[in-house]
Order: sequence, then C-alpha cells, then structure tokens
Amino acid sequence: MAVCFFVLAVSGERIPAFVQITLQFSYILTRNGIPAMLSSAITSKVAFLLALNLLLLFLGMIMDAGPIILIVAPIIYPVAMSFGIDPVQLGCIIVFNLSVGQATPPFGLCLFAAQPVTKQSIGILSRAVFPFVIILYAMVLTTSFIPALSLAIPNLM
Repeated sequence: MAVCFFVLAVSGERIPAFVQITLQFSYILTRNGIPAMLSSAITSKVAFLLALNLLLLFLGMIMDAGPIILIVAPIIYPVAMSFGIDPVQLGCIIVFNLSVGQATPPFGLCLFAAQPVTKQSIGILSRAVFPFVIILYAMVLTTSFIPALSLAIPNLM
C-alpha cells in the first residue's frame, strides 16, 4: 500500500509542474506580443477562423487537449476578441476542434487508444472512422461560422 501512495505522489507531482511550465510559456509568448503580431497578420474574421481551425485540428492530432488549451487559449483570446468572436464560442471552437483532432487519422490519439481494444490495425481503424471524421469537420466549420449554434443555450440564461 505504501508503494502505491509513493508512486501516486511521484507521478502526481509532475502534473502541477507541467501546468506551471505551459502557463509560463504562454505568458512569455503573450508578453512578447505574439497575439498582436497574429492580429496584424490576419486581417479578416473568416481567415482567422479557418487558420484557427486548421491549427487546432493539427495540434489535436499530435498532442493532448489540456496542454494545448493552456498554451493556445491565452494567445488566441485577444485576437478573437479583436474580431468580435464571443468567448463562449471561442471555447466551443477550441474544445470541438481538439476533440475532432484526437479522432482524426493518422495521428489521432483516440485511434491509438482504440487499437489494442479492437485488435485492428491503425489503417483499418482510419478507414472505418473516415466518414465520421468528415461529418465532424463539417460540424466544426458550422460551429465556427454560425455563432448561434454555440451561443443558443448561454443566451437563454
């Protein structure tokens, strides 16, 4: 029992350290004016949303969602506000993109989690999930460009 507590303490200690490192990295990027550079480089709301969707989908394929949110959200938030994007909609866009990215072949983390359970190769799983991923991409774009979808319930409050 003592060994279990020791292993838990050692492995649990890494999580706050990792969160602190990602927050510091995000703070450094923000202090160096990266959001201002992004907002000056991208001039339209449509271009910003498309670039954000592509970035988040790619990052969602190769990384876990937690660190991506901690790093990207503070950088993207001021840029999104300058284009008039609601914070709730931005949160929905970020979370939805990262979720879809985790199911997207060939690097989707969910595919690698499903592979030992299904005992199928990644190639077979990728082909099986492809039609669903196309539908999810359409929903990501719909959520991004039609704010009423992500703001309907919050607007009722």
